[in-house]
Amino acid sequence: MECYDFQLVSGGVRCVEREREREREREALARFKKGLIDESGILSSWGSEDSKKDCCKWKGVVCSNTNTNTTSARVIALLPWYDSNDYPYTEPLGGKISAALLELHHLTNLDLSMNEFDDQFPQFMGSMQQLEHLNLFGCFLHGTLSPQLGPADT
Repeated sequence: MECYDFQLVSGGVRCVEREREREREREALARFKKGLIDESGILSSWGSEDSKKDCCKWKGVVCSNTNTNTTSARVIALLPWYDSNDYPYTEPLGGKISAALLELHHLTNLDLSMNEFDDQFPQFMGSMQQLEHLNLFGCFLHGTLSPQLGPADT
């Protein structure tokens, strides 16, 4: 993202804020990735190298600029077979779903379906008030769902 610091232009302050927000999101996603087991390399596009710094270009992360002054991660879809280009990625993700997701303040859609987390349902997800869609189908999660999530759509 390019940003020019025009001190007399009010939009210049917002641009700096966008860069800081994007950096916080990248760091949160990197912490989320650390808790995952990725035997197939599905998340190989996620990194801190110069060519991988833009988290909006990471596989499974969709960013948008809808009705806000920021361009933020809105959707995370980490599916083992996300599209035909993923072949031969056949191993689902495992590990733990990290509370680092709480730091993605603009995240509205989270799809972790068909992965093998084999863990307790993460209770922190009930605190993600901005979340509009959550898909954990086939994730081998067990335990009690947070009542803060509300009724599930079928």
